[in-house]
Amino acid sequence: MAGIGFELRKLLRSESYLGLLRAYTYASIISSGPWVFSIIGLIAVGVLSLGVVTPDTLITQFQVTVTYLIMASLILTGGLQLGFTRWVADRLFEKRKDDIAPAYFGVVLVTTAVSGALGWLVALLGFNGVGNLYRVLIVVGLTLLSNLWITTVFLS
Repeated sequence: MAGIGFELRKLLRSESYLGLLRAYTYASIISSGPWVFSIIGLIAVGVLSLGVVTPDTLITQFQVTVTYLIMASLILTGGLQLGFTRWVADRLFEKRKDDIAPAYFGVVLVTTAVSGALGWLVALLGFNGVGNLYRVLIVVGLTLLSNLWITTVFLS
């Protein structure tokens, strides 16, 4: 990621509006690209499911559920992601790489416990008229997505 930052700085150094526009365009594509591809993938799943899945309300239910799971997991882990990113950067600067893996497992443990508990609370209280398997899948999906965002920080 640091290499991308250096390239964007080069574009910002050119004292023209075109360089500024290019830098901000590249930065927006880099930062929002994965989300855009996720939305396109979700729409494609919905379109490809038409005529295969009946009734059509199940497709809408799936798309809405996935959208809310992504939203909730990002909101739930946003502060933790920022704090953990900063903490990892500080340990890397101090050349104390051995401290990072245990901290990662601790953050994942906390994320799993909090997202699992909140997921169960919402699944049991907020989803009337759906089966128990659907509720379990909601909780598992929220927990996995929350841990995915933390793991992404760890891997990058």
